[in-house]
Amino acid sequence: MPIDTDAKPFASAIGLMEAEITAAVARCRRIGVERKLAEDHRDDRHRIGVVGDVAATLDEEERRRLNAARAGEEAAQAMLEARRSATRKAGVIVGLDALCEQHGLTEADRAALVLTAIPAVSREMAVCFDGISVHGYGSDLVSIEAVANYLELGFVERIGFVRRFRAEAPLVRHGLLNVDVGRSCDPQDWTDAVIKFTSKAFATMTGVEVEGDANAEVCPGCGRTMPS
Repeated sequence: MPIDTDAKPFASAIGLMEAEITAAVARCRRIGVERKLAEDHRDDRHRIGVVGDVAATLDEEERRRLNAARAGEEAAQAMLEARRSATRKAGVIVGLDALCEQHGLTEADRAALVLTAIPAVSREMAVCFDGISVHGYGSDLVSIEAVANYLELGFVERIGFVRRFRAEAPLVRHGLLNVDVGRSCDPQDWTDAVIKFTSKAFATMTGVEVEGDANAEVCPGCGRTMPS
């Protein structure tokens, strides 16, 4: 889909975050539809030796659902990229873009931040995680493996991807994500580790900080003021 040359630049951090989440939700839905259809037709695909496109064994209604999911993702991503491009041309850096530039974050890091932002905005919206989650349907938890599923990483890529969530990695070192690995911290615990974004990341990505609360406490992790 061609980039919209008339797209407006993002004027605020929260505007960029909304567009990022919209595109992420659309991608999660597309992945979820593909995975569900592939699972439903596993025997059919095995019988005829289909390795590639999941659409090869679908009926008309299933093809319609799949095409709609793919078109939805493409449209949301195209609009996001068009507005990000317009924002860069305007010489403006807001929210998540500023965070990525400041801390040298990769596109994979960016995806992790966007996904972990979704439950903080709406638990209901987090139903999109059904397509990528290893925690089962209805879970609003984001794991490292869920992010890898979202990015559709291959075998070798997944092994290296875990390093993006170690203590020395930018996301953790700069206090943008908290990672709950569990007590044993064995290799298999890392893929299932739950990640959550911090109030520091939230403040930059939304432009909204918690202040003026007489009963507020300071978060020991990032130093931000948190409601009691």
